[in-house]
Formats: sequence, C-alpha cells, structure tokens
Amino acid sequence: MTLLETVTTNEEVRQLLRLGLIEPSYSPRLCRIVMGRKKYNQLRICFEFRNLNAQTAKDAFPLRKAFHGFGRGICVLVKTC
Repeated sequence: MTLLETVTTNEEVRQLLRLGLIEPSYSPRLCRIVMGRKKYNQLRICFEFRNLNAQTAKDAFPLRKAFHGFGRGICVLVKTC
C-alpha cells in the first residue's frame, strides 16, 4: 500500500473501532484489508475474503440465490430446488 492508503486505512480502522462497529481479533482466520477507489478517486476500505473462504467448510446443500432488483437496489431471496 502507498503511504496515503496506509494513513487512510489507519484512520478508517480507528474510527470503526471508536464507533464499536469492529473489534480487535487475534484469530488465525483473518481477511486482508485492501484499499479500493470510489467514484471521483476517493479511497474506501475493502476486505479480501478469499483466504477465509478457502479455510471454511463447504455446505452439503445449495444456498438461496439473491437477485437484485434492476435500478432499485432491492434484494430478493429466491429458494432454489
């Protein structure tokens, strides 16, 4: 990460800790923090879950599929057979 990304990440994490939205964890199953770019070149904090997903057990049955409404931001869960 660049210096700007590191500073932005530290500020964002401190703010999330202060608000109580996240808490410190010392788990061996962790996810990496990645900085992404928003529209107009602003930075945002993202989490990479690939390592965590690789360590979790897969379900023996399929999960429901989520379909998003077009242009309305609506999420509908549909049970698949």
